[in-house]
Amino acid sequence: MDYEKIFSKPGLNLAISSLIIIIAISYLYYTYQTTGDIVERGIEFKGGYSYQVYYEGNLPFDLVTKLQNKYPGIKIRVIKENNILSIEYNKDINIEEILKKEGVKVTGVAKRMVSSMLSETFWKIAIKLIIIAYALVTIVVFITFRTFVPSLAIVLAGLSDIIMALVGMNLFNIPLTSASLTALLILIGYSVDTDILLTTRVLKEKPKEIDKALINASKTGLTMTLTSLAGMLSLYILGLAPVLKQIALVIIFGLIADVIFTWLQNAAIIKMYVVRKNA
Repeated sequence: MDYEKIFSKPGLNLAISSLIIIIAISYLYYTYQTTGDIVERGIEFKGGYSYQVYYEGNLPFDLVTKLQNKYPGIKIRVIKENNILSIEYNKDINIEEILKKEGVKVTGVAKRMVSSMLSETFWKIAIKLIIIAYALVTIVVFITFRTFVPSLAIVLAGLSDIIMALVGMNLFNIPLTSASLTALLILIGYSVDTDILLTTRVLKEKPKEIDKALINASKTGLTMTLTSLAGMLSLYILGLAPVLKQIALVIIFGLIADVIFTWLQNAAIIKMYVVRKNA
């Protein structure tokens, strides 16, 4: 990879990353206008019934379509490797009887209910958690660097990673649950890690050594990100629990976004800042 060529055009890199985030925000805004939420909420945050159905054999090929037509709004995920059907619906239904009529050999059902009042409380707490977590990270960054532009660049890059993770959740139909919320909170901390590495190394170098500092930082940072991606992919592929797969997938979205917004957006802002400061 020609790192020097990539970092030689900070204006272009900033334009590309800005276009990506504008498209992402527009998509989330469209989602909010059509559904009322920027990301679909799981039953923990909207209320309803959850069924974990264990079955034997093969499922009818048109089972999901039939149930979705019969019960509008029902959410069904098939976990073939574990022979599990994960089903969510806003009403209590005899899911075992329904599936047996469709030719499914059910061996067990785990049922969970969350009231609308309790779920609304959980939703408010979840929003507060994300705001507080991000606010604390922002405070630590500004205290550490004590300069506005580099600190703002780190905060913006982290926020961009979270936005892209939410877009990925929408595209892959991953609802916001306690598991995916945990993944987002982990991502808030991780997303600023590589940005801090980049900013620290560049600010310590002389203006003539900026590109060299960017290249060295990118080699270290990309290695960190790739190893994390490998770990998350392994967890997603080999993870037996659906919760672990959900956490892994959300973090994967954020890590991919982190490559773009750290090494295109943040690197461009820091380079232009140092150059102008020393001009």
